Amino acid sequence: MKKVIILSCLLHFCFSYSQVADSIQDKNLEGIIVIGKKGLDYRKESKPLSTLDEYMENSGRINLIQRGNYAWEPTLNNMASERISVTIDGMKIFSACTDKMDPVTSYVEISNLKKLQVYSGLENGVHGSNSIGGGINLALNKTGFSSKKWKSSLNTGYESNGDYRTNGLDISYSRPKFYTNMGVFHRKSENYQAGDHEEVYFSQFEKFNSYANIGYQFPQSGVIEGSLIYDDASDVGYPALTMDVKTARAWITSLSYKKENLSDIFSLWETKFYYNSIVHKMDDTKRPDVPIHMDMPGKSKTRGFYSLLKGNTSRHSFTANWDGYYNQSEAEMTMYPENPNEKPMFMYTWPDIRTYNTGIFIEDMYRINEKNSFHFSSRAGFQHEIIQSNFGLRSIRIFFPETNKSRNRFLFKATAHYQYTKNDLTLTAGGGYGERTPSASEAYGFYLFNSFDNYDYIGNPSLKNEKSLEGNMSLNWKKKKVELNLEASCFHFFDYITGKPDISLSPMTLGAQGAKIYIPLPRAFIFTTRMQLKYRFLNLFEWTNQVSYNLGRDNHDKPLPLIAPVMYSSTLFFHKSKFNSEIQIKGAGKQNEFNSEFGEDKTPGYLVCNISFGYSLSFDKHTLTLKSGMENIFDRRYSVYSDWNNILRKGRNYFIAVLVNL
Repeated sequence: MKKVIILSCLLHFCFSYSQVADSIQDKNLEGIIVIGKKGLDYRKESKPLSTLDEYMENSGRINLIQRGNYAWEPTLNNMASERISVTIDGMKIFSACTDKMDPVTSYVEISNLKKLQVYSGLENGVHGSNSIGGGINLALNKTGFSSKKWKSSLNTGYESNGDYRTNGLDISYSRPKFYTNMGVFHRKSENYQAGDHEEVYFSQFEKFNSYANIGYQFPQSGVIEGSLIYDDASDVGYPALTMDVKTARAWITSLSYKKENLSDIFSLWETKFYYNSIVHKMDDTKRPDVPIHMDMPGKSKTRGFYSLLKGNTSRHSFTANWDGYYNQSEAEMTMYPENPNEKPMFMYTWPDIRTYNTGIFIEDMYRINEKNSFHFSSRAGFQHEIIQSNFGLRSIRIFFPETNKSRNRFLFKATAHYQYTKNDLTLTAGGGYGERTPSASEAYGFYLFNSFDNYDYIGNPSLKNEKSLEGNMSLNWKKKKVELNLEASCFHFFDYITGKPDISLSPMTLGAQGAKIYIPLPRAFIFTTRMQLKYRFLNLFEWTNQVSYNLGRDNHDKPLPLIAPVMYSSTLFFHKSKFNSEIQIKGAGKQNEFNSEFGEDKTPGYLVCNISFGYSLSFDKHTLTLKSGMENIFDRRYSVYSDWNNILRKGRNYFIAVLVNL
């Protein structure tokens, strides 16, 4: 196994996983992939009314953990939400569910997304304050200032599998000094069917989302912008879990001030204040044969700000950012015995945790000449944690008697990259060091049941910060018709946080195999690599192929959980005049590298095929776009390595979408 790791590291120095978004000539070097860089036009996607989950998965950069038909959890570099940062327009948002049923990405509709910014590893962007695996920023779709006045669009879609209906309306108004855009979206699905017509029970959901963005430009004084998102999901089934969701409701608001071209050196100053509130209620009343009924509500409230300054000199492009947030996370559980004469049992699963985090981020790109440049970034942060509930504090002290009511932590992160560009070739190499604090569950969780490995989990407030060393390289070669990308990253962790069984503890959940406590492993290792090849021909076709390989090991050379097997896809896109079509195959090899201690087993390989067609009509300044297609054409019965408890994915699915621009 050591030989494999050594070979992987050598390969790592030949490939990359840190792609630049712009060339040196554009004076912008970042470890960032921007999907939909010029603004996402979701109407041009092969499945335009897809959920944001499906859009992210098709990007080829993000894998997702599926627990049901709604709200999948994104992962980057084989790291889940504890180790990555997910923000909406730079705003920190924290889930209110201990079972990760409400990822941040579930609160943005595809029509309200301008671009998806994906940062790899420690180079996780200006807003990645507490992450080491990467970052995702969902930049909102703001109309901006122009003279176009009113625009609107109507969208409706239907999918055969699950009787899935989607309807949406977008309206925008823009003038040189004022703009606003707003929209509403409604989605509703019944239970879907896996391959061979097997119904997946408790996979229904209903979701309503509305949003509004507004901006006003003061004469000679900058721009003020505001945004609001209201999202309400109800009757959400999670077939891979033991409970469903009665309601998941979010209010997300922000107000910012922005001024450009402050001087010959400073090009942008932006300050934003934001607030968001998430309420999440789990429910098991619709499940048959429940041994004991439970209520599990949770809430998360976050207030925050950031102040960003950008500038340029003849050789430098720099950014400085000061940010901070205050979060309250609280979750509880009440169990009701079948015997009405017995009293219900109550406990805090998150004991009203208050977290204040602030830090300074600085980055600089230094251009040596037209071929060579360096990029540096660093962040120093401070975090104060307090357990507000005395009842919750006493519960944690059952296992950790020396636990203090509050704790201070310091964080540090630094990265450096070198880029060489000559003609059609770009080579990037870099590395860094970073730290993250334990999540709310890892530090303060109290008997959190994990249905994947059938264990109750108990947090450990004495955990140290998790640390990571990363190295990465990339090679990009581009001609008129051909583009090749080779990328790789290598992460070496210290104090890697994971749950381990403690035989001295008894589980609380009926039927659980035991209890685990989060502990730090002295070291762990993750390696990721990816190749992408694009070929354009006949001015009509674009053929994109990609393949990825991943490896993860702990200090005992055992596989880490949720490490992707070999995955691949091939997509042929055709476009002529008003017609376009796309055919795609995607699949994965067998998941032989699994760890049964975490509930994993061997996942068979799979191959699925999708096809879509689109046609656009223009009449009297209006546009009608029709899209239709078929997913999983051969009705393959399969699940992906990261699907919770091997939940089966959708079988054959026909879809149609009608989009009208007015």
